[in-house]
Formats: sequence, structure tokens, C-alpha cells
Amino acid sequence: MRDQKLVRQHSISISRNLEYQMKISHILASALLVAIASAHADDLTILDSNYSVTPYYTDPQANSVVSYDWSGAGDLYYMTQNDYVFTGVYEVSGGVNSTIDPATNFAFAGANLVTIGNNVYYNYSDFSGFYINKYGPTNGTPSLTLASTAPNYGIFGHDGQMFITAGDSNGVNDIYYSTLGSDGSLNGVVDLGVTSGNSGPLAFDSAGDLFYAPGGGDLSIYKWSAADVAAAIADPTNDPLSVTGHLWEDYSSTYSGVYGASSMLVEGNGDLLVTLTNFSGPSDLVDFSSDAASSTLILTDTNALGELRSQGGSLYLSAGDQIVQIGAVPEPSAVLVIALGLGLAVVVRQTRKAKARA
Repeated sequence: MRDQKLVRQHSISISRNLEYQMKISHILASALLVAIASAHADDLTILDSNYSVTPYYTDPQANSVVSYDWSGAGDLYYMTQNDYVFTGVYEVSGGVNSTIDPATNFAFAGANLVTIGNNVYYNYSDFSGFYINKYGPTNGTPSLTLASTAPNYGIFGHDGQMFITAGDSNGVNDIYYSTLGSDGSLNGVVDLGVTSGNSGPLAFDSAGDLFYAPGGGDLSIYKWSAADVAAAIADPTNDPLSVTGHLWEDYSSTYSGVYGASSMLVEGNGDLLVTLTNFSGPSDLVDFSSDAASSTLILTDTNALGELRSQGGSLYLSAGDQIVQIGAVPEPSAVLVIALGLGLAVVVRQTRKAKARA
């Protein structure tokens, strides 16, 4: 009897140790995927001459901008880290930088900050677990609250709801879903199905189709139709999301030197923009055509790239302690039209001045 008790105690000890090691492994993997070394926009190398980069905002404390988003009123919110450590969440309104979360306790920065409705959500982790905080409402009197302790790597908004990527007990990514209450609270987290590889980013196109790319372990991109997603939400037990039959792009031969994806965004033309991260060499921003028939390498960075966002019809990317705007270089004919327009404006102003003097 005594021997059986000792065996049982030893088994429990091993189980708890494995659970702890798995939790730590997930936390460190998440921290590794969002780590961005200090850099500036001039560290970016433009490889596609159709694009240009302009600095948009620089963190005053020179910490790396992990993720960011805007409120409906146009205020900027962003999350920072320094050497894997979560260093705060900030608001920029009317040119004034205010601290939302000073990050007084040690934690690892999460992968995302996202605005859904009138609330700002961001995630982080420590050696005890995972957390999603909510700040809002941004159109009223906002407050900071803990929204969820569900395991999470990435948090994403779509159609007013939240989608989450997180590793399961087998170390493989699952995609989760939660409706949001009128106060922005999460109404439970539902597992929509097991996908592939380490947790990575996801994005939706205008039709509601879902794209997902592993953050490591599988250099692929998967796609599910809006109907597939709706079926998984309605009955996740019998119609879960699965990678079987849903491979959209295998980029392992074209971009073999990267570890995995860290951010993605569907453009208005249907192309999929993805940041492919490498921790021992250049990281890439790649444009995959809407039919997955071709891809274009837009730029590289000697460090890991951050979040892709679209705001006001413009494309943004975080790189080091900056958020930069990525713009299209005008065609030569467009430049000529602009130059002619400026010349005409000068002539008009000079004519008006001459008439005023007369």
C-alpha cells in the first residue's frame, strides 16, 4: 500500500512538472515570436521599387512596438517590449502620449493589440499564465480590466468578435472564438479546431474567408471559406476547422530561410501581405497574389518585423521602435500629372497676386 502511494505521488509530481514545463515552453515560444530588436525605418531595405517607407510614429522610450491599432476617433494605441519583456501600452491622442498600462509587474509581451468596437484588447503572459486585457470604452470613460485568462498567443478581431490562436496540450495551434458582450467582455472561448505548427497570425478577407499561417514548424498558409468558419462556430465538435484540404500556399521552397509568419493582412485587391520572421537573418514582408499564383518580396529587415495594419486606406508596419507607413510609389505618368498640377497652382496663385496688386 505504501509503495502504491509513493508511486501515485511520484506520478502526480511528474504530471505537474510536465504541465509546468509545457506552460513555460508556450510562454517562451510566444515571447520569442514577438521579440523585435531595436531598429529604425532606415534599417528596412526596400526590394520592390513600387513601394516607399515613411516613419509615422516613434516610441519616446525607444522600446520596440510589438502591435498597435487605432480607435474610431483616430487615436493610436500601441504595445511595446524590450528584450522579450512587456514594457507597456500607450495612447497617442492629439499628439500627446499617455500611459494606459505601465507594466509594473514582470511579464512577456503578447503578439497583438487590437481595437474591436469601442474597446482596445492586448495580450501578455508570465510564468503563471496568459492574459487578455481590455481598455475601454474609448468613446466614453475608459477603464482597464482583465478580460480573459484563456491560453492565447494571438488575438484578432473580425465582425465585432474575437478570434484567438493558441497552442494546445500537444503543442499544436488551435483557433478559438469568442463573442463579445455589450460591455466588451468575452462570452466564453470556444475551440474551433486544430490547425498546424506553432501559433501564428490569422486574417479575414472582405468575403469573410479566413487565412492562417503558423508562426513556426510549418511554412504554409491555410484558407477556410466564410461558410467553413460559420459551420465551425455553429458546431465545433462535428465541423471543426482542419488543415486537411485547406492548404492555400506552401512557401517553404521560396522563403525557406524564415522561421514562420508573425503578422498578416488582406489588401483591398485580395492580395495577402505576410511578415515572415527569421531570428538569425533578414525577415521579409511578402505580397502573395489573391490566387496564390505568385508572390513579391516587398522589403526585408535585419530584425523581426512587427504588426501589419491598414488605416484610412494606408498600409502600416511596426519595425523596431517605430511604426512606418508603406506607400506605393506613383507611376511616372502620375508624377507628371502632379507636377503639372503644382505648376498650374503656382501660376494661379501668381496671377491672383498680380491682380491684387493692380
